[in-house]
Amino acid sequence: MNTFRHGETISEMLELENDARKKMYLNEINIQYKKWRNENMEISENNKTTINQKIELYKNYRYFLFSKKFRDENTFVKSRKLFETVLSEFTYFLLKDLEFLKDENIFLARAELPLSIKVKYNSARNLRNSKFLKTPLQKMRLVIGQNVELKYRIQGRKTFVSKDINLPFIVIETTMVLDEWNAINFHNLARRFKKIFPQTMFLKFVEVVREDFDIDVNSLNINEIFVIQQQTTNMKRKDISAEVISAFLNKIQDYFSKKKEDFIQKIETGILIK
Repeated sequence: MNTFRHGETISEMLELENDARKKMYLNEINIQYKKWRNENMEISENNKTTINQKIELYKNYRYFLFSKKFRDENTFVKSRKLFETVLSEFTYFLLKDLEFLKDENIFLARAELPLSIKVKYNSARNLRNSKFLKTPLQKMRLVIGQNVELKYRIQGRKTFVSKDINLPFIVIETTMVLDEWNAINFHNLARRFKKIFPQTMFLKFVEVVREDFDIDVNSLNINEIFVIQQQTTNMKRKDISAEVISAFLNKIQDYFSKKKEDFIQKIETGILIK
């Protein structure tokens, strides 16, 4: 399942734009975007060479997209989604070639996740076999998970009610510049999700961190934060780190490979809970 949010944003803006100059610029962006996307889709594995290729492709497209004429006051400076979604699509291109995603039962996509499960009914005495389980949903841009069909019924009745939910294994949020508000907001979301999905891993994938960032990250309900340019906003711009990208991909790959290994190792020690 693909998640081309940046490309969809460009298409949405093209459809709504009436200004001839802006439309010309959007068509120019769209041409370069499609070239960037197609070149990434031609890559089908993650190794040292291909990771560097993906980084170089992103760097070149990002440099083009963030050029002054597109960020001028009279063009797209207020269109935050145009610029913010490029990082999430780059993240998708990095993730799409992970080995475990060859399993058709596991998806990598935008997904709506249950924030809670509520039981609502009008009368306890006259409880019908209606859809009394309610799940408020939250959209997340990058989720690795599995779709689950939930079936339930009132005891003694024959009819089941079916409900599809997305079971998240890993939730990834991308942010170009990490600030305190953004970190706390994701922390609060992760805390709510973990009440239902305690084993879900929450990762933050950012380019840089604001120089005034002052939060104890160890207190957050976020498993890890990856800063791919290894810098704050007041530092001279650095290249994207292939080492940080590799650590990010390995963290995700290990989540799927170590669960069984950890269990076997505990069995061999004779102590399941320490």
